[in-house]
Amino acid sequence: MAELNIREILGSKLEGIDAHLVSDGDLAKRFGTVYETYIENDVTGYFLKGLTEEQAAENLKKYGPNKIGRDMDMEFTMVKRENELKEFKWKQIKTEDVVPGDVVQIDWDNIPDEKRETMENLFIPADIRITQLFAYPTRVESYFLYRERLNFEKMVTFKHTREDPFDSSLETCNLVFQGCSISAGLCEGIVFQTGENMLLSEVSSDLLASPVIADSDDEENSRRRQGTQGI
Repeated sequence: MAELNIREILGSKLEGIDAHLVSDGDLAKRFGTVYETYIENDVTGYFLKGLTEEQAAENLKKYGPNKIGRDMDMEFTMVKRENELKEFKWKQIKTEDVVPGDVVQIDWDNIPDEKRETMENLFIPADIRITQLFAYPTRVESYFLYRERLNFEKMVTFKHTREDPFDSSLETCNLVFQGCSISAGLCEGIVFQTGENMLLSEVSSDLLASPVIADSDDEENSRRRQGTQGI
């Protein structure tokens, strides 16, 4: 079977993603996530508290249910939601109920012991913008793109412009997509796409089983992917 260019498969969906270019606060506003601002060293920061149950229900109605990719053993996900005491606390929900705007935690401690022994990596429940790292380095494996077990280091930093043509939504260091997995480290982030809107929802099982090339970049860009950028 002929090689398939992942950019051609995903088409305009790549151009429509801007979650790596905006601030945490901008994403929170977009999906109704409750947040607080703070100033540190003259820089504005954002503390994402989570979704209220009312907002989560509204987002579920607007964006539809999440879906779990083939071979993903991830029935539950930890999210931060408002409880009956109006406090934002971590709770475990079904991965199919995760919605845009949810603050999620990807942590080995959330995996049952009996499953942890058989898992090499932590699956990513949706398309997520990383907002906090709790272990360094945090690395993501992106087998679906390169058909090799390549790992890429992730960071919280975001870009304000698209000046670097290499820093697309695929290669940026602060986004992770369902279909990839955490091979090292722990992180927290805000969901920006779920279900049929996720980046890889356009890629069928047949295409994922086919030889895939990311693009026609030269060897220098290929080497860059294996550094601190990339999915």
